[in-house]
Amino acid sequence: MMADTGATVTGVDLVPAMIETTRTLHPDIEFVQADAEQLPFGDDAFDVVLVEFLDPSFHTSGRCLRRDQ
Repeated sequence: MMADTGATVTGVDLVPAMIETTRTLHPDIEFVQADAEQLPFGDDAFDVVLVEFLDPSFHTSGRCLRRDQ
């Protein structure tokens, strides 16, 4: 896990029950309940973004995740 490398890790999920379960498993990591289309983070808030289990019906990922040219 990235936190084991000394990285600051922030987890995000839309479902409150998932946040609570994950907080139990990883109490030293910050978790935020948020919608992927309305993330509560400013531009340049992260150096790296890892995405897992994103709903395949999520069609606007280009607005949330883009590579700077």
